[in-house]
Amino acid sequence: MTKTSSLPFLAAQNHSKADKHCLETGHAERSSTERYEYPPLGENQIRFLSLSVDARTGSVICNFEHRDLKASLGDYRAISYCWGDPSPAYRVLCSNGRSLLVTKSAAEILTYVIPRNPTDMYWIDQLCINQEDLKEKTAQVLLMGQIYSCAKQVLAWLGRGTGYSEKAVDFVEMLFDEIENMKSKQLRPSLATEL
Repeated sequence: MTKTSSLPFLAAQNHSKADKHCLETGHAERSSTERYEYPPLGENQIRFLSLSVDARTGSVICNFEHRDLKASLGDYRAISYCWGDPSPAYRVLCSNGRSLLVTKSAAEILTYVIPRNPTDMYWIDQLCINQEDLKEKTAQVLLMGQIYSCAKQVLAWLGRGTGYSEKAVDFVEMLFDEIENMKSKQLRPSLATEL
């Protein structure tokens, strides 16, 4: 029997109980009857991920779609992140009723990042590339530069925050605002200090 725990699936701005859903996690058995099987990609195709929520159970469901990379220009968000511990210990449910095993980093992205724009399509290498198919992995790795450059936005996931994260983000936003203000006044930022 598989022991399963839950991570919260947070909605973007609203954290009410009605908006929280569960991502199944835990050590799933590697049974071929429950593991998601990736349909093969065509030439110049990539696989996109979108999420939905099962109305009955509240579970997050991963939906995959194959599309031509060039025809998808600006239609998706790509997520860059560190895999961390490569041991897949989290189970995510797929639209066909089967599941995939992913790392903690990928599970956190599904839990904390994607819910901010849940109707968008995403490209996350660990989920959108069949990690067990060496031929597909090789072909997709060769396309990664194009995949990131064709995205409407590339998000960098650094992991869950600490007590100082909010202060760091506030500081970076303040710096950005100051630089934009200087640009509007046609001033150039300088690192020089007065003596």
